[in-house]
Amino acid sequence: MNVSENSSVGPPPNAETARERSVAWASGVYFLACLTVGAVLALPSLKLGPDVSRTTLLRGTWAKDTEQSLDRSLVLRNWGVTAWGAFDYLVFREARPGALVGRNGWLYTTEEFSRARDETRQMDRNATFVAKVARQLSARDASLLVVVVPAKARLARDHLGRYALPSSVSRRAERFTARLSDVGVNALDLSGPLIAAQRTASVFLRTDTHWSPFGARAAARAVAGYVTRLTSKLPRSDFTVRTLNRVPYAGDLTRFVPLGPWRERLGPRPDDVPTVRLERLGESSLLGEEDVPVVLVGTSYSAASRWGFAAWLAEALRADVLNAAEEGVGPAIPMARYLSGPDFADTPPKLVIWEIPERFVAQDFAEAVASDVAARHP
Repeated sequence: MNVSENSSVGPPPNAETARERSVAWASGVYFLACLTVGAVLALPSLKLGPDVSRTTLLRGTWAKDTEQSLDRSLVLRNWGVTAWGAFDYLVFREARPGALVGRNGWLYTTEEFSRARDETRQMDRNATFVAKVARQLSARDASLLVVVVPAKARLARDHLGRYALPSSVSRRAERFTARLSDVGVNALDLSGPLIAAQRTASVFLRTDTHWSPFGARAAARAVAGYVTRLTSKLPRSDFTVRTLNRVPYAGDLTRFVPLGPWRERLGPRPDDVPTVRLERLGESSLLGEEDVPVVLVGTSYSAASRWGFAAWLAEALRADVLNAAEEGVGPAIPMARYLSGPDFADTPPKLVIWEIPERFVAQDFAEAVASDVAARHP
């Protein structure tokens, strides 16, 4: 999960300020007590007299050795951190900074609650960036479809408990999709299809930032419906997706609830996630073509096979899908890498589907790409 940057909004508006102050004071006193006890227990093991010399003092090695010795000797430090994590979660329903604890074991990333200072202008700049990508693809006879993944906190709001999504970000996906349409880019806001689907089952996982396999399937079917109206040029191949045994899965947000050895007993109940497997039916492309007609670019919503979005997409589109999405780098960098790579240069597809989560639409796409290029080509 990436950390949102350039954010100006802090805690949700209806968080209880007095209660937060109490939590902060209790946390500080408790942690200080643990450190004090640990330090007292560590004193006998400190190497002082024999190792202290004018040389070690001047070179600074005595201070460094003493620091390392103290660090090793703070036997209660890790225990104290874990114990406080359990206390904080069980008593106050609080997680580490970066996540919020909702009701019934639901966890949320705080990134979805943040708003950039110049969000509207940044979305305009990002729309211009996307339009430039669309023109680059069009020059190679490839179409672009942007699909915006709604925020979990917006769709699964019934489990937010004492938190609420700020009104300033509640229409972010809708606004960005409209802006893309204004600059001539095909764009689909997945909010509507996923809201309809969640009447049947949850489209997001309780303990993870991402959608469930059920949500990924609903999204893929909505995308396929849009593509049908967009183009009929895709060479067809038939696939089926099988869901196999369900296994417990502790999502990425459980890392913000540090319970150590007590996680299984005291922590949020893991999600129950099926294994998704794509199988091709019959021969390859009906037209005998070898090139993959559809490329999927995006974030961990697409890259991770656990949700099966690429598999559901191949089944729904009845077409081969090359998955060029990447985890941990946001939506812009995978697109830039794909466009500058050999796959696009040698065999441009008919259609590129660009998955962009709602919480990223106000982050600076151009700056992310420039930083990535600079890091890869110093």
